[in-house]
Amino acid sequence: MPLETQQAQQKEDTQRQFTKISLVILGVFLLLTTSLVLYVWLQNRQIDKIHQAINKETTTVRSLAEIEVLGRTASARLEEIQKILKNNSHYSILLERIAQKVPPGVVVTDLTVIGPDRVSLSGEADGYLVIAKFVKAVSLGEEGSIFKGVVVPEVKYDGQAGKARFVLDISLQEGALQE
Repeated sequence: MPLETQQAQQKEDTQRQFTKISLVILGVFLLLTTSLVLYVWLQNRQIDKIHQAINKETTTVRSLAEIEVLGRTASARLEEIQKILKNNSHYSILLERIAQKVPPGVVVTDLTVIGPDRVSLSGEADGYLVIAKFVKAVSLGEEGSIFKGVVVPEVKYDGQAGKARFVLDISLQEGALQE
């Protein structure tokens, strides 16, 4: 073969190889570019889903914020009610303890609260001895007793009714009517 033909053939082979290599490089770049675009698209889709989930959770939190405020308000109210009840006197305790001490023949007609630790009690009895039993029962310093002491400022005998009318000032243990 002539030298010119060989050179032309060699040039053509070189060009074909260059074209093949260029096509392979172009294919690789095209594949990489397509992969990169697909990856970015998938990432954007995941980001959108995450944003939607965040928005949904934000909406849920905002809707529950009112419930949280109501819960805190209710908690504060409960604490206040508990403070009031703790500091409030429970006169039912007093009535129960007095009922336990009243002997037969004594009728309590009036109970007046003079102060947080003092009450006045009035009534009538069959006689002086029954009043004395009542005073003794109230003034005994039993363990756990709510009564601290008793003063008898007034006792009158009603001869027509055959009854003795009395007034007792009863001192209570400090905090005895608190639960």
